[in-house]
Amino acid sequence: MSLSTITLAEILYGIEKSPVRKKEKTINIKQILSVIALYPFDEAAAREYSVIRSNLEKSGNVISERDTQLASIGLANQLVVVTHNLREFTRIEKLEVEDWAKPLP
Repeated sequence: MSLSTITLAEILYGIEKSPVRKKEKTINIKQILSVIALYPFDEAAAREYSVIRSNLEKSGNVISERDTQLASIGLANQLVVVTHNLREFTRIEKLEVEDWAKPLP
């Protein structure tokens, strides 16, 4: 299991704006971060981003900038992206995507 720095920013933002159990949530995320890998949006991801965004624009299937960054990190690091948003992420060639929220057959 791992997280992107993009996802971490979203989690921290959610904790910051939540008035309920903020201290507890902050401790929990620190514990989680101590045992998982954290992947940044680095140069390799930026290169993937440029290709993905260009291809999506050419095909008229643009997705959000944040989702494009997440996909770029996944491709740059040969990771499976776990998301419930298959509609957008499956537009990206070569990106392996799984939906863990999908009910089992």
